[in-house]
Amino acid sequence: MAILTLSREFASCGDSIGKMAAESLGYHLVQKENLLIEAGKFGDNWRTWSRELDERCPTLWERYDWSFRGFGALLRSVILQFALQNNKVIIGRGGNFVLQDVPHALTVRIVSSVEARIERIMERELLSRNAAKRLDEKKNHERECFIKALYGKDWNDPAWYELCFDTSKQSADHIVQCLSSILKDREKSNTEEARSSLAMLAKAAHVKAGILTNPSIFIPIFDVVPEGKRLVVKGVIHNDKELEYLTKAASELAGQTPLDYQLHYRV
Repeated sequence: MAILTLSREFASCGDSIGKMAAESLGYHLVQKENLLIEAGKFGDNWRTWSRELDERCPTLWERYDWSFRGFGALLRSVILQFALQNNKVIIGRGGNFVLQDVPHALTVRIVSSVEARIERIMERELLSRNAAKRLDEKKNHERECFIKALYGKDWNDPAWYELCFDTSKQSADHIVQCLSSILKDREKSNTEEARSSLAMLAKAAHVKAGILTNPSIFIPIFDVVPEGKRLVVKGVIHNDKELEYLTKAASELAGQTPLDYQLHYRV
């Protein structure tokens, strides 16, 4: 019972490797449509916004818009909810950043040479070499920008991944064999302590997403973090009415999980 996150360059065969790994291990594959279904549970608007914002570079306006901030919190919450179920292969969307400190999660990067990517695009999309090159640059730029906007991290930095595979040098079968072996061993790290820590991360993300996707509450600086068996709600609020809305909503979202508050009034 482990988790695999796959970050992949466009046309690197990362999606195919994810599917093959899931089939080999008997894991469930989590892709865009799975995430959109879960986002839709927060309302039809969030399904639409998630589809429009997914894996593309947001405009300057979108980065500071309420919906993009809510989408980021919602995406993190959905990824953690899937991770709670174990036996998941999570494709893209910065899953490696969300699960960076989860001991039974394996974070993997799939890359390929520019030439190999262009050849695949030409064959798959029936494009000229120049058109394929432009598409490759566009898609990879959008994914890189998307991750930077959501997590503030460099998508290409190998320090954020435990393993990196190059499909222009290694076959998909070889990569899947390596992943299967490592994940079977990684399952040993799925301890009660690890599961408890993951559950608290997921609960914190659930509360945060619930607040940031609520059109009745707008808090410019806001976070929810786990501390032991409690959640700490942090933020800057404007008035007592906002405080009342926030504490009531957070309490309902947290359920039986105790809450502490570190809230400050904007002067």
